[in-house]
Amino acid sequence: MKTVEELICEYCEILHGIYEKTASNPFFTQYYLAHYGKKYFKIIMKQKDKETGEWSSSDSVHAFVEKKTGNVLMASSYKAPAKNGVRYNLFNDLEYIKDNADWAGSYLYKR
Repeated sequence: MKTVEELICEYCEILHGIYEKTASNPFFTQYYLAHYGKKYFKIIMKQKDKETGEWSSSDSVHAFVEKKTGNVLMASSYKAPAKNGVRYNLFNDLEYIKDNADWAGSYLYKR
């Protein structure tokens, strides 16, 4: 059985792959990075210049993942997840995320 950390790496790779397939930005590519926190991993969207290789100075939060359970939560702000419920679980829903996620996060709204 995979760990939450391994699933988060896979989740970030899935999101990057979706961005590369569906977004058409000739100047930047977008990466998804996990920042380790007290209760959550914060999934950050960060852009990298294709020509210079420099990282953008700004970033935004894509989602939060509970460290103990693998539950995926929508971001309410840069520092906190939304309090209106779990969207997915990386242990149970990774295949669904692969098939239905989008790079911008609209799949995180209540279904």
